[in-house]
Amino acid sequence: MILRLEAFYLITLGLTIILGMLQAAARINMQMIVFPQLAPGLAALLILLLFPKHRIKLTIVLSQRISFFRKQIR
Repeated sequence: MILRLEAFYLITLGLTIILGMLQAAARINMQMIVFPQLAPGLAALLILLLFPKHRIKLTIVLSQRISFFRKQIR
């Protein structure tokens, strides 16, 4: 259990740094989207994939709102 928590914190920290650097390098406006905010969610998904002890089934459903949001950004 402790190993999973430590891995989660380290992956979150690493992803936050990497996503922040990518956003700065791509010069994406921080008012539109903040990539480092995605790090904890991505880290949680990675932990589920790296430690499949509990056999959690993950289903991702894209709704109409997401496609509407993409139209606004462009």
